[in-house]
Amino acid sequence: GLLIRHTDPAAGLAHGAWLKGKLLHVGRHLNRTFSTNLAPSINRPDVTFPMIQSACRREYHQYCGDTNGSTGKFDADCLLKAERSAQKEHAITALCKRVLQAYRYTLAQQPMLDGGLMQYCKAPLEALIKSASTGPCARASLAPLQALRCLKTMRNMLPADCAAEVRRVMEDESRNISLDVPLFAVCSAELSEPPCSLVQPGDGARRACLEALNHQQSSNISSRCSHAVTEAAIQRAGDIGLQAPLLSTCNSDIRQLCSDVPPGMSRVIACLLDHVSSGLVSLACKTRLETYQEHSVSDFRLNPKLVQVCNSDIIKRCGNQTVGRGKVLACLVTHHSQLEDPLCREEVHRVGAMMHSTINHNLPLKDSCAAELQPGGICFTPKGPVTECLKDNVTSLSDNCATKVKHLLLTQARDVHFHPQTVLACRRELHDPAVCGLAATHGSGELWSCLQQQHLNDVSATCANAVRKEFARQSGNIETLVALKMACLNDLRSLCNYSEASRSAFLNRSQARALHQVSPYITCLRERSKSIRAPQCVEKLASLQLSTSENVLLNRPLVVACKADIEEHCSSLEAGSGKLLECLENIARHSTLRLQPTCSTQVMLQQKKQTSNVHINFNLLRNCKNELKSYCPTVERPKFFSSSVDLACLQDHATAEDFSAQCRLFVSTNTATQLSDARLIGNLSETCKDELPRLCPAAKITPYRTMGLVLECLQENAASIQSSPCSAAVRRASKLHAFFPMANAPLLRECKEQFHKVCLPAAGQSLSDELLLPCMREQLENFTGQCHDKVFALERMAQREMTFNAEVSTACALEMREHCAKNHVMGANKMKCLEDTFRRQQLRNSMVMSGGCVKILQAYRELASKSMSLMHSVKVPCTNDYRELCASSTALSHPGSSLQCLKDNRESLRSVECKQAILELHAQASEDSRLDPILQSICKVHITECEESGVQPGQGNINECLRAHMKQGQLSVACKQQVMKQLQAEVEDVRASFPLQSKCERELRHLCAEVPHGEARGLACLQMHAASGASVSKGCASAVSKTVQAANDDYRLLPTVRKACRVSIQAACSGKEPGDATVLNCLLDADMKSNLTYECGHAVRSAARSAFISFDWQRGMTRICDSDIFSLCVGESSSRVGSPYAVGTMASGQDADLNSDGVYEGVEVWGCLSAAVYKEETIFRAPRCRQLVKMLAINPETEQDAHLLVRKLKADLQQEISAHASAKQQLEQQPGVMAQMHAAQSEMQRKAGEVERVSGELKMKARELEQLREQLKFSEEMAERRRLLIEESSARLGSGVLLSYKVLIPMGVLVLLAVAMVRRNSNPIRKGYEVLVVPKDG
Repeated sequence: GLLIRHTDPAAGLAHGAWLKGKLLHVGRHLNRTFSTNLAPSINRPDVTFPMIQSACRREYHQYCGDTNGSTGKFDADCLLKAERSAQKEHAITALCKRVLQAYRYTLAQQPMLDGGLMQYCKAPLEALIKSASTGPCARASLAPLQALRCLKTMRNMLPADCAAEVRRVMEDESRNISLDVPLFAVCSAELSEPPCSLVQPGDGARRACLEALNHQQSSNISSRCSHAVTEAAIQRAGDIGLQAPLLSTCNSDIRQLCSDVPPGMSRVIACLLDHVSSGLVSLACKTRLETYQEHSVSDFRLNPKLVQVCNSDIIKRCGNQTVGRGKVLACLVTHHSQLEDPLCREEVHRVGAMMHSTINHNLPLKDSCAAELQPGGICFTPKGPVTECLKDNVTSLSDNCATKVKHLLLTQARDVHFHPQTVLACRRELHDPAVCGLAATHGSGELWSCLQQQHLNDVSATCANAVRKEFARQSGNIETLVALKMACLNDLRSLCNYSEASRSAFLNRSQARALHQVSPYITCLRERSKSIRAPQCVEKLASLQLSTSENVLLNRPLVVACKADIEEHCSSLEAGSGKLLECLENIARHSTLRLQPTCSTQVMLQQKKQTSNVHINFNLLRNCKNELKSYCPTVERPKFFSSSVDLACLQDHATAEDFSAQCRLFVSTNTATQLSDARLIGNLSETCKDELPRLCPAAKITPYRTMGLVLECLQENAASIQSSPCSAAVRRASKLHAFFPMANAPLLRECKEQFHKVCLPAAGQSLSDELLLPCMREQLENFTGQCHDKVFALERMAQREMTFNAEVSTACALEMREHCAKNHVMGANKMKCLEDTFRRQQLRNSMVMSGGCVKILQAYRELASKSMSLMHSVKVPCTNDYRELCASSTALSHPGSSLQCLKDNRESLRSVECKQAILELHAQASEDSRLDPILQSICKVHITECEESGVQPGQGNINECLRAHMKQGQLSVACKQQVMKQLQAEVEDVRASFPLQSKCERELRHLCAEVPHGEARGLACLQMHAASGASVSKGCASAVSKTVQAANDDYRLLPTVRKACRVSIQAACSGKEPGDATVLNCLLDADMKSNLTYECGHAVRSAARSAFISFDWQRGMTRICDSDIFSLCVGESSSRVGSPYAVGTMASGQDADLNSDGVYEGVEVWGCLSAAVYKEETIFRAPRCRQLVKMLAINPETEQDAHLLVRKLKADLQQEISAHASAKQQLEQQPGVMAQMHAAQSEMQRKAGEVERVSGELKMKARELEQLREQLKFSEEMAERRRLLIEESSARLGSGVLLSYKVLIPMGVLVLLAVAMVRRNSNPIRKGYEVLVVPKDG
């Protein structure tokens, strides 16, 4: 009954009294058998037992066969092996099991009766007994159980066969604690009481219960039992086959995951632990492993490999530590870097990671913080891991617990593998060679340093958050920044008076709660960064600065100073990605909210670091890697973070096409930070320190400094800045405002609401630099108040100088490099250079600029044309003239009114430079009507009609279309007036005429370069050369003819007539409406009656001659002669000349078409008329035409006499001039005589009257002479042009190049007849073929 109760009490109740009787009989028989001497038992391992043979006959024959049938002996050990192998298959009956269990228990009490054990372990046991003087084998001969203990303890030194038998015995003991007789005896009291008495036997469950009691610090287990349990655990340590609970639970996991791992030295257990994190291990197995880990880390002796490789280090480093409760292991972890054996360091690293994986494994920490972990303690029910709770609440812990927590922090700071949360979150990053997989150095903080750098790059969010959180803890003290401390140790000692006593102070109980205070050593390194010598220290400090940029909580001084502000304004934000700092920056720039003064200072210092060096600016470095590599490769990291050259480089290239939007966004954000406070703008504070008190006395006020107002003040007083470096710094800042409007704090303060209303086309969009730049230009007129003024100021800067024009600089970067890269093309000249290049492109109709550049440049030209303030090239030279002529409210009633006023008063302008600028405006408007906003407004309907008819803007097309409509009388009065103003400017100066500049560029350069500008001299020169047969292109001749014809239709377009005949027009033609040459014809009539002044008559006659040179039917001054030209000068082919008299009228005169081209040019028509006018027999239909031609032409018969007359008149004129001069001289001498001879006064008066008469006669002769010269000169010019025209025509006809239409018509008729004959002969019917006629459908 005792045997049954000790082996399995429940089984006895199940099988009843019969089984009890049988087993008691077997027990008595076994007791009598095992009571024999030890020696005979060793010599006779195979024993025959009738009861076992009777109870296990079937199993014996099934598993053992007839192995010993010849000897007649019964092999009980064979049945024991069969039971172990067949246990899971239930192939052995319950009775046999009970009998075998009783047999196994008997062997446990008398191990020397174990046949297998004695067969293989006899000699090794005897050798151990003889050699051992101390230890478990010293008295092994005294008792059999001591012999088995000796074999268990020395198992690793036994031969393989003996070790296998010992391991078999230990496996049985592992499954059933009753078989471990010594342990069972000393722990009987613990086994008979709860909780172990409640545990069901089997698979080592009760042994596991004892081990759990032994592991609990507050359990009631006896010291003898505790010692026995510990010894037994040490004997079985490292072999999963001897860990029955673990083996039975994890058996399937072992077969699946670790089947190829040899047992021993904890290899199988390590394999299972490696697969725990991957999720492949079952939950039950994982729980058992957790329990095993808790026990193994509590006593280093439970790790055979650790004992093997660290024996000397344990004695040397941790010999004074108490065994148990994990103290020796904690000591080894603390001295990890000082361990001598590399294998020991590796194993301690592995076990240390296990120890720090949970609070239950870290018994020293758990014991020290027991109060905090008890119910009611601060970390009794934490939200996360207990260790994290303790670290977060270190200031509230007891001294002992806080000290252990700081030890934990130091340990984890040395090696990331001791921080399980980070290891789990960053498993991929720690194993990936491209991230931190190659940083295998343990204990130096290098893995932390690597993760701190890499978490700013492409790592998982989980890993980044874990690293960010732990690094925030470490950043508070130099001791926990292990990599930084090791790299800067020498600099810390020399610059900051660091010593090892600092570490002791950190761990001192009195300083245990100082974890969250500001470390003076980190502050010292930052403040004395320029004096650091070690390059590695510079790198580590830069890494810390970079991480601080990403997570401002790493900046301990800022956290301390801004704690209240962060809780009030930024508590909802997560740390990381610079969000907290951005929140504080926005508060600093806010118009109403304020930061605490100390917080504001710390925020400014952090901003200054980030804007001074992009390599410690998280957002810029992460988002602008490619841009830094492409655009700033020569910009190296400043050694001590004191230069902003790299940020400036990114700012200068931010508008490039391949600049990523993400990088541009963060460049803009950092620029906004920089420009919000003048202290952050490079060297502006230093260079402008003398200017600020004088110009901006309010600059010392903190809100004033942080809202961009200091810079705005300097910009407004830029003209008063005396320091060149300060002026350059302000210009640089102004450029950034122009390129990054979102960085312009004063602008956003005034315009943010209007920007949202005007510039955001759709809901959900956010403002950006790319959106604002075109919006401010296109919607300038829609902004109001202070916002309009600020936007207008930015646009004025953009128009004035390319440096401040982001859009043009971006779109036209290639053009500026190709056409405007010369050294002298700087600042404002770059914009002018681009405009000149654009105009050359338009004049030559060639594509030298990209479409994008042309588009944006055109947009800025249109904007500038609306205000003189935006057109720097006009504003500067025309300020005085504008103030004198146009400074009235009416001049600003419409966009472009100020410039139009200057155009209208160009003759009254005093400044030569202003006249030139206004001329440029006319030239631009001639090329593109969109640059004349007044015209665009007044003629909007007519311009729309032109565009709908297919006329494209530019190249003077719209102007040409409007003038064609004007000729047809289709323009409104106001539109016609504006078109006339532009046409008048073009006639007066060819430089203002796009058609003449584009078509006559060569002619103007070679033929009329010496002609003075103004008063239509250039046009007259071109007309003269075109009429004289010079090498003038057809395009140029056509443009000149159109311009002259348009000018001759209205006297207002002829400057000489307009000026010389102002009085005559009022006197003789005041009732005539301008246009269609009505006023000019009126003046001609007056000239025929000699009613005009000499100057006016000369101007009118010149206009008439010009009209004949550019003759066209039904045009202005020559219209009176159309019928006579047709009757006298057009031949029989009158229907081809386009004459209005061609229909139904036959010409009777000779054909004046000298070159037979069907077009009657002015020289041809004039030659005909001038020859016919002096023939009495010629009849003119219009007498006024005859008078006009006679007034303009010289009589051919008297031409020679006219030459003689001219010479005679010239000589007479010279003689009269000499006589007049002599008489005038005598008259001047008379006053002296008059004083002496009063009698001669009457004579003097007579002579004076004679002199006046002679002067009048001289004037008449001079006028006659001038008129005769006009006739002669005009006659000679027309004759020469006629000769050249005849020669040209003859040459072309002779070479076959040109055929007269008189020959072409008969030839064309013959060709048509020939074609008709060919078709007639090819007709199928003509050829005799039968034709099938198919009628059409329907």
